[in-house]
Amino acid sequence: MTEQATPLYRADALIDYAEALLQKAGLAASKAGAVARTLVEGDLLGHDTHGLALLAGYVKEIESGGMTRDGAPEVLSDR
Repeated sequence: MTEQATPLYRADALIDYAEALLQKAGLAASKAGAVARTLVEGDLLGHDTHGLALLAGYVKEIESGGMTRDGAPEVLSDR
């Protein structure tokens, strides 16, 4: 009996794929790239619950309007 190997993908290919999905959902390229890199980095660091597992939910929320497409960080305290 042969075992089915888990497919392995290059990190840069996963980033490109996630970025394309996020852009298709409506995020600007710069924001999509930042989110994609962060999600893949989460997986690379071993935090699977904070990695690409979140991508489908993010895309769904962006498309439905539940997540903003044009948010920007705001400094609340500058110590």
